Amino acid sequence: MDIREFQPFGTSHVCALTATVGIAVWLVSLQRSPVVSERWKRGTALTLAALLFLAVVADPVCAWWRFCGDPVVAARIVHENSWPFYFCDIASLLCSVALIWRNQRVAELAYLWGVAGTSQGLITPNLYFEWWQPEFWGFFIEHGGVPVAGLMLAFGMGLPPAAGAVRRATLWGILYLVGAGLANWLISLCFVGTHPNYGFVRAKPDVGSLFDYFGPWPWYLLTLLCIAIVVFHLLCLPWRSRKTPEFK
Repeated sequence: MDIREFQPFGTSHVCALTATVGIAVWLVSLQRSPVVSERWKRGTALTLAALLFLAVVADPVCAWWRFCGDPVVAARIVHENSWPFYFCDIASLLCSVALIWRNQRVAELAYLWGVAGTSQGLITPNLYFEWWQPEFWGFFIEHGGVPVAGLMLAFGMGLPPAAGAVRRATLWGILYLVGAGLANWLISLCFVGTHPNYGFVRAKPDVGSLFDYFGPWPWYLLTLLCIAIVVFHLLCLPWRSRKTPEFK
């Protein structure tokens, strides 16, 4: 039974989705504008990079603060849920790196992972907190900021995916799943009584999500990978259709 305070597609969720779309349009337009100075463009990129990084760092801090009255419970929750081993955490850090250093390979991975993967978390959040709680803001800064950053990098800052991007994003995705499984095993081994599920490689999210339609464990991971490959190809279509040099 879903007893969380957060209501999917309630007022706060719809407002967060609307704000994400609006900010994405604004930042892409700002980066493409010939009248906006490079200083302002650089400043917005660095600000977004800082927000994404801080959102990742804030997760274990908020978890510990909320449950610090019982250190045993607080430690278990942090180990099981709050270390930056979720897919969206990695995508958030990739976006931060790409926004700061403008590396094309990192940017294309941030774009494909961010729009294809993190958007799923934005639409069907694995979230228990409402807008008056800090975890709500950290969640949507990260899960909204990642696709915004990906679109900004690809369409606004001139760092689109190059030929072979789908293959690279898929291989890195497989490596991530292996790494998440290893992280889950090591945490369970080192901290007895914990049952982490980073990457959702052990089980589906506890709350309703698109995973519910992907089949039972472990087949939903294969379904997820196949869908990701299709979406990656769709996300690369704007550059293939233009026959840009990156796809010659």
